Amino acid sequence: MNEDPFIWQLPGQDGAAHVLYHNWVDPGGPGPFAGGHHAWGPLDGSAPWRTSTTMAFPLTAALDDGRVLTFARRERPALNLDAGGAPTELVTGVLVGDGAGAFCATFAQPIAR
Repeated sequence: MNEDPFIWQLPGQDGAAHVLYHNWVDPGGPGPFAGGHHAWGPLDGSAPWRTSTTMAFPLTAALDDGRVLTFARRERPALNLDAGGAPTELVTGVLVGDGAGAFCATFAQPIAR
């Protein structure tokens, strides 16, 4: 199920729009396509939209000190944009841990250029 869309346009892309979204469950249950996805296409409907064949964001995030965080869930994607409209950070809601000690947080991750 696709959910939590974030739609934006990159500067100078002649009407093309992009969407980040979250998909938690594959058709047969949790699997390799559960996670963040990216699609793009024209807002005027003049051509079909395309969907990336790779994950837009995984359940992991590498930190500057070399540690890697693994989240139980990562969803509700959004982007922080600079003054020109280019993405600078990916912001997601994350679930850290499981069971009674689990907690939700907002995680911001710089986008490499």
